Amino acid sequence: MPSAGFQRFLEYPTTTESTPDRVHQQLMALVGLLNRQQRVLERLVFKLSEATLLVGAGEDRFLGYMVDEVGDAQDEVGVIDAMRALLVGDIAESLGLDIDTVSLGEIVQHAPDNIGPILESQHKHLLALLDEMESVAEQGTVSVGSKLRHVSNSIDRIQDDAYGRSGGVSHGGSQPGMEPSSRYVESA
Repeated sequence: MPSAGFQRFLEYPTTTESTPDRVHQQLMALVGLLNRQQRVLERLVFKLSEATLLVGAGEDRFLGYMVDEVGDAQDEVGVIDAMRALLVGDIAESLGLDIDTVSLGEIVQHAPDNIGPILESQHKHLLALLDEMESVAEQGTVSVGSKLRHVSNSIDRIQDDAYGRSGGVSHGGSQPGMEPSSRYVESA
């Protein structure tokens, strides 16, 4: 459910014609929406970094919670992206740009002088956040891959200990040619 702040962006502007006031209202709504998107992306980068640190520290028990939190942030980014696409389409129509191919960069070029630099700054910040998010995700993949290799090696060692090097199963009793695989077996 969109928050109260999103509801404001979903409302129609007070003017209905393609006037400078309407374009200004739409562009200001876009500025607000991009600010919100930046905050959510920053939170997503934080959550991805946090998940990477948890995996690296061996705190796997919290990983499920982190996956949920990252998923929630991704869902919110998806909602904002959809809202942004609708708003950018409306702005493109008001500015006489092609709705199907318009980009944020193109809107920045056609925005009035008082809003253009703000949008350009936000656009650059969003691109930097996306690069940072990709980098953190790659680090997380490497960290998780390393952790999985460690777990796999541990499982191999456990299997070697449990089944012995000859492949025979050790059930706690002595089998001909095999020593007990546990220090507790000797006392039983």
